[in-house]
Amino acid sequence: MSHEEHATESGKGHEGGIKTPRQLLITVILAFLIPIVIIMMLVNLVGAGIQTGAGSDGQTPEAIAKRIQPVAGFKLVDANAPKVFLTGQQVFESTCTACHTAGVAGAPKFGDKAAWAPLIKLGYEALIKNAINGIGAMPPKGGNASLSDFEVERAVVYIANHSGASFDEPKEPSAEAAPAAVATDAAAAAPAPAAQTAAAPAPTAAPTEAETKHPLGSKVYKNTCAACHDAGLAGALKIDDKDAWKPFIETGVETMLQNTINGVGAMPPRGGTQATDEEIKAAIEYMIDEINSEPAQAQAAPKAAETTAAAAPKAAEAAAPAAAEGAAVNAVGEKIYKSVCFACHAAGVAGAPKFGDKAAWEPFIKTGMDAMLKNAINGVGAMPPRGGSQASDEEIKAAIEYMVNAAS
Repeated sequence: MSHEEHATESGKGHEGGIKTPRQLLITVILAFLIPIVIIMMLVNLVGAGIQTGAGSDGQTPEAIAKRIQPVAGFKLVDANAPKVFLTGQQVFESTCTACHTAGVAGAPKFGDKAAWAPLIKLGYEALIKNAINGIGAMPPKGGNASLSDFEVERAVVYIANHSGASFDEPKEPSAEAAPAAVATDAAAAAPAPAAQTAAAPAPTAAPTEAETKHPLGSKVYKNTCAACHDAGLAGALKIDDKDAWKPFIETGVETMLQNTINGVGAMPPRGGTQATDEEIKAAIEYMIDEINSEPAQAQAAPKAAETTAAAAPKAAEAAAPAAAEGAAVNAVGEKIYKSVCFACHAAGVAGAPKFGDKAAWEPFIKTGMDAMLKNAINGVGAMPPRGGSQASDEEIKAAIEYMVNAAS
């Protein structure tokens, strides 16, 4: 092979892959993009490596506060600012929806024309009066005392008109009426400074033993449960009433936990919050320790304590034999009563006839077992369907028989 031929053959072997301007342009672009993509992938890889697991921030103060916040909130406003009334829809969404959307505690559901028909027949004035003053398991103004009568009226019209009524939209109070309303509110709030003065030492007081032992439970209680259990709203047992709490505490923490999670009586599931099972259990344990503490007992009114002490032996004597007989004859009924029905019937919550109270049960017993069973299954008054449980018809009947035997 000649020298020229050898050079030609060697040149072919070392010829580059870029033969056209287009290939050169693509190569230059890739030379920039590939390193950038590699860097981004490395950054994501490092970031994924240091991320915490899903749900690991669930115990942060912010997450807990969000879960246990009550259904309805409040905000501070300038008392001298012009009054801006909430619409009926706004009142419903902030206050009424907690019960009327799901039918909690027997509340007629929003938009259920059949459930609202007998109420609408009562008339506009009756509906407004009941909403403002409270009725059955519903506290005055749905538990939101900050609402004006006019705002409650708007909410009633909004709900009723979406459930089969045709009420006229109420007229907004005139400007002249506003000062009078402000003056009334101011007069009603006049004693507040004295109350605040009396309560002033509270923030500096040493935490109770229950608060120290259950910090999470104390926080959940004060943010959620206190709204009803401090004042006894909607039939809720007051936290300082040890005697009223005794039958509930005797059922055990697990039973109380399940009732709170599922809702019972006028109390919606989880107290109307998104609190976790652990947070609810912590609140229950805190309440039990607080109820059993000496300060809680001392806070109860002496007269109420004397009345309870005087009545307790008689009630125990009257109920004990009947309960023992019922337990021996009807174990299933006793179990359902102690896990579901006792929540209202042990203390007479929301007008429920008390367990063992013959006089209170007599008119119900006269209606017959079939009528009582039907009411218990479908719900009546403040009692939700099946007492707010998933008990079968047979179990509900057994519970009724158990309670009837105790009241016979």
